[in-house]
Amino acid sequence: MDCWKFTPYDLDKWNKVEERILFVASELNGENPNSGVLDMGHWFKTAPQNNFYKNEPFYRRCEIILNGINGKNGFDNFRFMDLKATQGGGKANKMAVSDYVKDNLNEVTKYFNSTDTDFGLSLISSCCLEIFHNQYFLCISEIK
Repeated sequence: MDCWKFTPYDLDKWNKVEERILFVASELNGENPNSGVLDMGHWFKTAPQNNFYKNEPFYRRCEIILNGINGKNGFDNFRFMDLKATQGGGKANKMAVSDYVKDNLNEVTKYFNSTDTDFGLSLISSCCLEIFHNQYFLCISEIK
């Protein structure tokens, strides 16, 4: 299965802003349509012009959370990622996500690395939160 990419909404602006916000979910919902480009940055950027790929509630929820965090309108300092970069179903498979994180720890970790002093992190699903706490930190401690 193809892996998705998680580029920032606007890479040029992302590289220039002082404050960056990373939304972390558990796994991509393969039941929802997309543009055919397997990249969440592209999805968010092109969704308004494409009827939100029939998933406007997801887009709007992310917009509301983002605006609540940074008090601004817009996605310039935003990146969305899933712990598991391959598509799943409408509900995350906790075991599959956990196994993916363990098997791809170096790739997953890259998204959390930042030299910025203002780096926001938002875990947006209970499955993601549980895996992040139970697996991710255990894996990191094993590397040290």
